[in-house]
Parts: sequence; C-alpha cells; structure tokens
Amino acid sequence: MRQRIAENVQKITAKLAELDKLLYKPEGKAALVDISEKRKIYVASFSGVAKLLELGKEAEAVRQMTAETVPALDTLLASVDKLIKVQGRILEDTRVESHAAYGVARNTLILFLVVAAVAAFVVATWIIRAVTRPLGGEPDEAKAVVGRIAQGDLLRIAHPATGQLAPQRSGQPA
Repeated sequence: MRQRIAENVQKITAKLAELDKLLYKPEGKAALVDISEKRKIYVASFSGVAKLLELGKEAEAVRQMTAETVPALDTLLASVDKLIKVQGRILEDTRVESHAAYGVARNTLILFLVVAAVAAFVVATWIIRAVTRPLGGEPDEAKAVVGRIAQGDLLRIAHPATGQLAPQRSGQPA
C-alpha cells in the first residue's frame, strides 16, 4: 500500500510540474503554489494514516483521518477549485478577445468584398464603354445600319455618326 501511495504521489507531482509549465499568468502560478503547499500537508497526513494502519493502530488512524486528513483534503480541493476558477476567467477573457477579433476580421472582409464589387463594376463599365464607343452610336443602331446595307439600301442613313462606322455610312473608305 505504501508503494502505491508513493507511486501516486510521484505521478501527481509530475502532472503538477507539467501544469506549472502551461500556466503563464501570475494568478495561475500563485494558485498552483497554493495547491502544492496544501498538497504537502495532505500527503503528510495521509502517509501518517497509512503508517498507522501498517502498525495495526486502526483507531488512531481513523482519528487522524477524520481530524487531519479529511480537512487537509478539503483545503486542497478548495485550492484546486480556486485554480479552476482562475483558468475559467482566463478562458472567458480569451473568448471575449477572440469574438472581438472575429468581428473585426468579418467586418474587414465585408468591406473588402464591397470595395472589390464596386471596383469590378467600375472596371466592367469602363471596358464595355471602351469597346462600344468606337463603333459610333448604339449597338442597335449599328445593327440596323448593317442590316439595311446588307439589303442593298445604301441611300437611307438616319443621321451622321461618329466612330469607325461613320466612314462606311457615307461611302468613304475607313
């Protein structure tokens, strides 16, 4: 039994050392120091009870268990609860910060998409105008003129146009 207790003490000590490496805030480190101090008292009392049981002093072991070990365990568990609350506050603070960062990133992305859509519209409009402007007139008007020319009507041209189709309307080479 004493060997199992010693193994458990070593395992828990190793886990507390791992936890110490993970804690980075002073209040968390302070809570862990408090746990370590309370744990020493509890382990000493529990080991004393185990020793009394090995010696066959059951009544004395029960008295020590109820008078020292159980209150030491309660104090240790209260320290553990304090660390859990500290870590809970840190987690909540991190959640709030993450939510705020998400909001900023989301709004930035929406703004970027709106600006990109407006820019795409402006560029598309510019390209369309750059292509249709040299034709001279509206595309429907140009289609109608080409249709009349295809039918052999070279005399009836509605009004003079500008652009690349204008010379063809007046019979001049381009």
